[in-house]
Amino acid sequence: MFQAVPAIEAVRLHLQRNLSAILGASCSDGTRALGLMAAQWNIPLVSSSSMATYLSDDELYPTLVRVAETTEAIGTSMVALLVHFGWTGIGLVSDPVGADYIYGSLSKAFDEPPIEIWAEEHVDVFDLTEERMDEVLESLRGKARIIVIGLAVVGRLYDCGCNATARLLVRAKEKNMTGGDYVWLVP
Repeated sequence: MFQAVPAIEAVRLHLQRNLSAILGASCSDGTRALGLMAAQWNIPLVSSSSMATYLSDDELYPTLVRVAETTEAIGTSMVALLVHFGWTGIGLVSDPVGADYIYGSLSKAFDEPPIEIWAEEHVDVFDLTEERMDEVLESLRGKARIIVIGLAVVGRLYDCGCNATARLLVRAKEKNMTGGDYVWLVP
């Protein structure tokens, strides 16, 4: 999703005040647009929350400075953790945006050594009922002990994946899917 509001505001401010720098957008998509404009205007763009791997392209975003880890770095760290404990497969719970985030962060890191996705469940964070959570947990129960939750911060007033993640973890505890038998990772 292309975030137009930060880009439009940046154009307005640049035309009115001849900006010297831009202090980031609140998401990677907003930074994508701002980064292209900042490069064109040859001014720095500083972002504290844009972690998408696609922003690592120094030719497209030569003036972008990020003070947060990239999703690729997070993925590399997660795979190192999996390898350290000898875990070769995971379960994945994600929404469409979170799936892109998880796959973007883990795809390169999954190649060596090979980590497999043994079970995968896609959910809608705005319609995550107890019944749907039970379905997701039962689907994962027999297939994966190591479960990665990739529910992104999206949507209406940022009522986001954070709330859905917390609700899912509480439900997993109620269903005895926490403790020594299961490991839940939330990158």
